[in-house]
Amino acid sequence: MKSGYLNLKEQKKILWEETDQVIWKDGILTIDLKNNKLMQLNAEKSFAKTFDSKAFNIWCERKKHHSAE
Repeated sequence: MKSGYLNLKEQKKILWEETDQVIWKDGILTIDLKNNKLMQLNAEKSFAKTFDSKAFNIWCERKKHHSAE
């Protein structure tokens, strides 16, 4: 299966296979990497208020699951 990437503002790309967990909560995107690095990115308040965090977290779990196959 083709690898997917998380695109970050700094143009750094992270393979889904490099992540242990990706979670959006309270306007913060947390990326837990398998190499014991943790990244946290704050969203703009106006965006965070309208963002569907539940749907995003479900999508991330599915994406991670499919990239492991």
